[in-house]
Amino acid sequence: MLLKHPSAVAVSSANFPDAKFRQYILDNIDTDKDKMLSAAEIKAAKTIDISGLGISNLKGIERFTYATDLFAAK
Repeated sequence: MLLKHPSAVAVSSANFPDAKFRQYILDNIDTDKDKMLSAAEIKAAKTIDISGLGISNLKGIERFTYATDLFAAK
């Protein structure tokens, strides 16, 4: 089976184990709501603001190589 976008990243617990972080990504970065991050969606994510969301694990943040601002205050 071929993937729709071979370079796409699944918004899954394997790639983003923190449920709150995963939900933030689905709500704010996965603009086409297909539960996959395309190269264009990753590139467009310049600012990530997870302040006050109670996220404890940022595994997967490394995928956002174009991000210039990360806000993660309690």
